[in-house]
Amino acid sequence: MDQPAYRAIDLKAIGPGPEQQQEEEVYEVRRKIYPRAVHGWFAGWRVFFVVLTQVIFYGLPWLQWNGRQAVLFDLASRKFYIFGLVFWPQDFIYLTVFLVISALSLFLFTAVAGRLWCGYACPQTVYTEMFQWLTLGSALGRPSGSCSMASLLTPTRAGCASRCASTCALTRASKA
Repeated sequence: MDQPAYRAIDLKAIGPGPEQQQEEEVYEVRRKIYPRAVHGWFAGWRVFFVVLTQVIFYGLPWLQWNGRQAVLFDLASRKFYIFGLVFWPQDFIYLTVFLVISALSLFLFTAVAGRLWCGYACPQTVYTEMFQWLTLGSALGRPSGSCSMASLLTPTRAGCASRCASTCALTRASKA
């Protein structure tokens, strides 16, 4: 009973010897990833929604309503003009109700049709899609001979193999 309940183990004696030690690579050398051209019905809808959201975003300030902008936040005179309605600072309760309804609508729409929002109308998706078109449509960040911007925006599959041969080759290489 003089022995302790535990015993010290010499770790150097158990570990591999110097002849067995080998260095393992933890990280792989970075390979560039190129998006492949997507064609089809849903890609056509995505192009439509990208254009629609951008027309709304950039066109709304130019829309006229009763002789003035349709949506105008006139901070100097403390008036908000929204499609013919004039809101004053004392109408703050209406803005609060509108924002609460908007937030609840966002939650409901996300629960019911979240993939539609994320795939077609979310600003992050829209701008990512636009910058992919710019990147792939120019010489920025793409291998020589890959798809042109016109082939990426075309929703048909006719001639895809001839137009996007190098992108298809990159896709096949990345799958291997």
